[in-house]
Amino acid sequence: METPSPSMHKHSEQGLLLNNYMGRLFNIVGRLLKQLMPMFTGLLKESKLEAASGTWKLIGTDANTLAVDVAGLMEVQNYGLESGTPLAGVYGTGKAVGWLLWGGLSNRYKYNISVSDVGSGEVVLALKSAMRGWTGGVMGALKLKKETKRLIALIDHSIAKA
Repeated sequence: METPSPSMHKHSEQGLLLNNYMGRLFNIVGRLLKQLMPMFTGLLKESKLEAASGTWKLIGTDANTLAVDVAGLMEVQNYGLESGTPLAGVYGTGKAVGWLLWGGLSNRYKYNISVSDVGSGEVVLALKSAMRGWTGGVMGALKLKKETKRLIALIDHSIAKA
């Protein structure tokens, strides 16, 4: 059996050090991302989550503050306000031309988001897809459903539970 040369041993130690540093870096990045995760103002009173939409009723906040929180979350997720206002607008990501040309292969998504005061100190946040996904065929519809579920879970996670 051949004994490892000193240079092989050195490379092995460097590989272990690199793995150790990479593990630490991923831990730090993970903690930073959790800290950057926006938390909405207000407490969740009630929610109705479905495959294609989500509705949350909050207390302890107002519509304008919650709309700014949601706009910030959507911006972090690379969604821009395409029409309307943060209180009642359409947020989208990707290019409309890409959706028409490549269908399900593109990453084009649009969502109607509304935030409204309903009285008694309650605010309702509603998210619903502004697309059906069928332009992209079955693959487009499945991708849209997956993205909708992801956004619903993200918003639900961002709301402090009462």
